[in-house]
Amino acid sequence: TQRLSLHAQAGAVRQRIKAIVMRNAPQVMVKVTGGGRGMAAIAAHLRYIAKAGRLPIEDDRGSVREGKEALRAIADQWRLGGTRIPEVSERREAFNIMLSMPAGTDAIALRQAAREFAKAELANHRYVMVQHTHQANPHVHISVRAEGRDGSRLNPRKEDLRRWRETF
Repeated sequence: TQRLSLHAQAGAVRQRIKAIVMRNAPQVMVKVTGGGRGMAAIAAHLRYIAKAGRLPIEDDRGSVREGKEALRAIADQWRLGGTRIPEVSERREAFNIMLSMPAGTDAIALRQAAREFAKAELANHRYVMVQHTHQANPHVHISVRAEGRDGSRLNPRKEDLRRWRETF
């Protein structure tokens, strides 16, 4: 019976994939949109995604803050936490990731999916995220510090993006 159950589950998955492909349904998107080469670029991106402090910004600990002072505090934490990040750097010190869902996606479900994604895939890194719902496709911007807590560096490749999309 377990074999039959697995066969039935596989058939159901194939049917869903076929339905998506056949109707050209919108899908989730995970995209690296760039990254900061130094704190000046990172701070500018944080201001952009949080709309200069008007949108709440959530960090890797689940703390949610708003306002210009909160953005400055986050930038200072990133600048001085771990290896110091200079104002301008030759290497990428942060990655900007966007998680997007089709129009009509529930905002609360999107935020929860983004949280779970970040906890699963970025657990070794400092990150912040901001949800945008003002456009047709709701999305979440994540900025993640390239240096992990253990000193390893994030360096996403195509296989990472594929896994990230599946995880999200």
